[in-house]
Amino acid sequence: MSELSQTGFPLLQERFFLRHLGKGSRLLAVFLAVLGVPQLAGRLASCLSPFFSSIDPENTFAWISTHHVNQFLLTLGVMWLWSSASLKSWGFNLNAAKVSLQWFGWFAFYCTLGTLLFQIAPMVLFHHLPQPDFPLNVRNVTGYLGFQYLLSGTGEEPLFRGLVMVILLKSWTGELKLGKIVMPVAGLWATLLFMLAHVNYTLSPLKITHFSWQQQLFCLAFGLFDAAAFYRTRSLLCPVLAHGFSNGIIWTLIYLAIALNPIQSANGSTFGEVKFDSNPPLQGEMLVVTYRASQGPLADAKQVSLHWGINMWQDARTTPMAAADSGAWQLTLKVPSNAEQLDFAFTDGSRWDNNRTRDWHVLTRKPTTQ
Repeated sequence: MSELSQTGFPLLQERFFLRHLGKGSRLLAVFLAVLGVPQLAGRLASCLSPFFSSIDPENTFAWISTHHVNQFLLTLGVMWLWSSASLKSWGFNLNAAKVSLQWFGWFAFYCTLGTLLFQIAPMVLFHHLPQPDFPLNVRNVTGYLGFQYLLSGTGEEPLFRGLVMVILLKSWTGELKLGKIVMPVAGLWATLLFMLAHVNYTLSPLKITHFSWQQQLFCLAFGLFDAAAFYRTRSLLCPVLAHGFSNGIIWTLIYLAIALNPIQSANGSTFGEVKFDSNPPLQGEMLVVTYRASQGPLADAKQVSLHWGINMWQDARTTPMAAADSGAWQLTLKVPSNAEQLDFAFTDGSRWDNNRTRDWHVLTRKPTTQ
């Protein structure tokens, strides 16, 4: 039988000096993991993206799916480097499976009800249904929903709940109790890191490109629920299921609402529209980017700039665009010869159109040799 910590979690047989780390050192270690693992997963996904262009030409689901698979595998790698213990100690088990499924069942019910009442109903009533920037065909919809239901939780929960909480629980042993619900202090730290991970930024220059209080509140509530569920069951089963369901159900309901409201669907996008004179962009060649704000967040902007970088936001810069006909904005730029992917968003200096927080990512190719 495994030795138990003060919290009741099995103590990991940590490697080398790691077993002597204190509270601050452990917090720094998980912060670096949360910062580095998704970034490295993104770099790897960008390298693999050209292989999936045939099955996902609109870049709807392949890149983000590959990113989360990479993130899952990298998280397993960090777990192995940290401890020789089995994956069961990190939450890959069916401990208290009945409790996990009960928690998930109640979560799914209230999540669906809340999504319908507080998100979908207002969108329909006030004609603000978000319009995806990709064609709503069978391939794109099933691919994107498949990612949300199957991979969003699988790629994130082992990192944010499994890795972070198990490492912190060895030193951060405090608990907060609200009735029958017990929340570990380690779960609060995991929730904070989860919220920070949903703030978009660039490293060069260091700049926040997206921050949403609505999204942060959702991450707070969801993060606390998953932390409590993981702490209660010592299993990732409920967090993974709940994460995937919460992400998937909202887009399932949005797609249904769009299908049932064709007038709304035909009125245009609630986000900007982007076109290139060369699609895909050619490495080392000039490219004309045309942006129409439509009914998006920059619809009344007096000046629009293109914030762009390459290969997952390397060498990011902000370049003013010129006003064109019919409310469009244009910019001619030279695609760097080493750019395998262009990453971009649009801003007027204070507001952003960043493709529903996903930014835009467009694969490039080499010019055809004559």
